Amino acid sequence: MINSWRKNLKLALVLLFSTATISFPKTVRADISTSTLELESFNNNSKLELSVTPESENASVLIANLKSSTIVSNSENQLQASLSNSIQQTQVTDLISTNSPSPSCFPNNTEQPKFTAFTDLAKNNDPVNSCTSNQISQVESRNKQLDTLDSLVDPQPKVDELDINQELPTEKTPQSQQEYIISPRTANEQKIHPRTTTIPLNGALINHLTARQFNIGSNFGSNQNTNFDVNGLVKLNGQVQENMTKNNIFTVDQIGEYLQLQTVRKSREVTVNFQEPRTLLGTHLQFSMTGSCILPGGNPDQVCTYIPGLKSADINPDTLTPRRIFQTAKLGDVVTPETVIAIRQPGFQSGANGQEVGIDLYLPNTGSFVGNSTGNQLSVTRKEEIDNTPVAIYSRIRQIVKVNDREAVMGRTLRGFSFVLNDDNTLLNTALQLGYILLPDIIPNIASSENKANSNVNNNLFLAANNVRLPANSLTAYHGGIARAQSVPSNAENLSQVPAATFNGIWLGASPVIKRRSDISTRFEQTGPQTVSSSGGGEGGYGSNVSFVSNINNQVVSTLDLQDFHTQVYVTTLNQEVNNVTSNRYREETKYAPHLSFTGNITGTKEALRYYTGVIGAEEIKAYGGVDFSKNTANGWNFSGGVIGYINPDIDYYSQVTGSFGKRILLSRNSNLVISTGVNYAFDRETRPNDFVNSITVRARANLGNVWFGVTNYFADVLPDSLRNTLVISAGIQFSNNFLFSTYYNPINENSARSVYGAGARLRLGKNQHSPTLNLSWRNNEYDYGRDGTGNELKIDENIFTVFLRNNF
Repeated sequence: MINSWRKNLKLALVLLFSTATISFPKTVRADISTSTLELESFNNNSKLELSVTPESENASVLIANLKSSTIVSNSENQLQASLSNSIQQTQVTDLISTNSPSPSCFPNNTEQPKFTAFTDLAKNNDPVNSCTSNQISQVESRNKQLDTLDSLVDPQPKVDELDINQELPTEKTPQSQQEYIISPRTANEQKIHPRTTTIPLNGALINHLTARQFNIGSNFGSNQNTNFDVNGLVKLNGQVQENMTKNNIFTVDQIGEYLQLQTVRKSREVTVNFQEPRTLLGTHLQFSMTGSCILPGGNPDQVCTYIPGLKSADINPDTLTPRRIFQTAKLGDVVTPETVIAIRQPGFQSGANGQEVGIDLYLPNTGSFVGNSTGNQLSVTRKEEIDNTPVAIYSRIRQIVKVNDREAVMGRTLRGFSFVLNDDNTLLNTALQLGYILLPDIIPNIASSENKANSNVNNNLFLAANNVRLPANSLTAYHGGIARAQSVPSNAENLSQVPAATFNGIWLGASPVIKRRSDISTRFEQTGPQTVSSSGGGEGGYGSNVSFVSNINNQVVSTLDLQDFHTQVYVTTLNQEVNNVTSNRYREETKYAPHLSFTGNITGTKEALRYYTGVIGAEEIKAYGGVDFSKNTANGWNFSGGVIGYINPDIDYYSQVTGSFGKRILLSRNSNLVISTGVNYAFDRETRPNDFVNSITVRARANLGNVWFGVTNYFADVLPDSLRNTLVISAGIQFSNNFLFSTYYNPINENSARSVYGAGARLRLGKNQHSPTLNLSWRNNEYDYGRDGTGNELKIDENIFTVFLRNNF
């Protein structure tokens, strides 16, 4: 009874002082469903039980137990209290989010399969910024500012307490279980904190409670085809087991199997047509010359042709020229009596009974001049076609956490088998995935202890495991790694005394490799009927005023030399109104290449360091290595930077250096001002016209309660091959917990392809975190192709709409 009373008192005290909670990283993209239990809904939980048993039985309780009064300084409390209003925002154009000064804190592949976006202005390589636990809290808060339909994030605690009752069981234990204080058992899933089981999986964040997710979206526009993106996930089975051994090691073993259906980009084709009005000139030539056979070996009593038979056929509709010209007769061929009779009829006749003599050439295109009845101004059109293909994925996860009196370790193993429909590398990737089955599960080791397992589990253990750099937009076949973190000292008084955690692992899978090609073609587009501008000719024989001379291979024959001759001569000139269309066609085709990556990180409360290397098995092997870091300070400063280098770089995988720093200035409890700057420099990326990623930016954003205003400026002419001068003004307002509206405008944008203005809205169709969320966006894009010969601007405006529905059920 006394023991029970002490246990309840201890639990009550823990709950009383556990005022801070932990926020697990969630992807910044608006279209990601993190889990069936949203992170916000459990941020205020203090007690996180792995299982619930009667009080008389042995129990394991996981409790967040960081006392903000002793661990967090006053300045840190103020800083974290301001995190609900921060720098970043969700923009409807990729331009605004390019080169964000805030670090990309989440695994690169925790995104939906990439939705069609206006990316002509700026394309980023894989993010090279890492996360500290504090940054993860900040970015989560930024996500709340963006996704303000969700509740705000609480400050970030740094420990989880594992309160373990190590009394021996009263009942007799079987011999096989005598090594346990708590025998292996299935934990109560409702009492396990999702923070400790959240794992990124092929574009989704899942935890042990995730049962089903279904996200669907569509993009369409005035110059773009309608395409759909789907990301669905179903849990097949799973469970979490727990045990405690007599050598004081507590273990949580999580397994799960999932089936996913996604869409990925298969191809993209952009066609730009320049149309110039023209008047096309054409000719129809019809000649024949027959007479008595006077050539050597000929019979003068017979009639021969003195012109080879030539006839045009199969007019090419693009060039309006004959694809083929047939030879129907040779010089000196004998003409049948039936043909002689036929060709002496009025009008041009080529023969009878299948015999054709003379020249009959229809040439609709013998030249052209600019202009017709519609004018002479050049015009331009643009069409974009996007083709997605489905991907079926079977995945199995296993995560093992072990705790002793000094530290905690985690072993994470993900296995996946993906099938991309119509992929060129299907056979190779299938064979490799079958081979990866032989790779082992990651079982972490931890030393036994004579002391009771330390209940203070360092929260950085979970953060480091999810701060791993995973290849962007890739499909996981095998991911295994170990995280390790020392326990939080019992006398810790500030965040700097919380030990950092490490994670090191290997990733195997397939990553997209894009093959690009472009070509230019010219064609005539008929806009009016063909008309006759002039025609003339005649025919006759002996006694007429018709004369004709044939010179074939220097063999000259004149009607004056022939007996019983007959000649036909007809010429017609033609006109037709057309558009001379020059088409520039650009095409991307995506296939998935094998990819091997080694990655690790050291994640602390205020700073983080990530390092990685890998090889992509494209047609030209690409090896790379990189490192990035980030750091936050208690007075509102944040710094980040990184470098990555590639062997055999291309447009998508290239070497670059990034850096940023920013300052948050508190204005009031609910208001702040954020000023930041960033730089991105790709030093070996293939340069292409109007396709740049280098930039230097300065940003400012004022967060005033439920309203925010922002301005971003991109500076040109500082770095080579950089984005042009651009000024972006943006604003947003949260009307209610269920409705958010934002908009942007570019008063200055010197890039040839740009998004001028746009707007977006997010509507939650319900009152709780699990309710479906509808996202709507619209953007107006403009493409500038210069001027024509008369000085007229060649521009295209298009409107792109996106509809996206996210649902957990």
